[in-house]
Amino acid sequence: FHWTVYPVIITASVYLYYYSAVIYENALLAVWYIQLSFFDVILFFKNLTRYEKISLAIIVAFYCMLVLYNDFQKEISYDEAWGYHYYINKPFYFPLIFLYFIR
Repeated sequence: FHWTVYPVIITASVYLYYYSAVIYENALLAVWYIQLSFFDVILFFKNLTRYEKISLAIIVAFYCMLVLYNDFQKEISYDEAWGYHYYINKPFYFPLIFLYFIR
């Protein structure tokens, strides 16, 4: 297993080193677009009238009640239960311990 992983790690490291400036610029651009999107959403909600805000709040509250009702009325499937137990019973530090021991 190690002989297949190490070349991938080395290749990715070299690629990231040589193109770090481009990656940095793209990351900054992505952060800028995300900030711009948040500001546009905030501006949209600020421009709503009082009645539009009340209507939106009622619709969101109704939707939340519908989601809670469906969650309480339906049984979870086998796949949902398996996924829940698999990921909940596996602490976040297990992969880190695994990486420590495979060095």
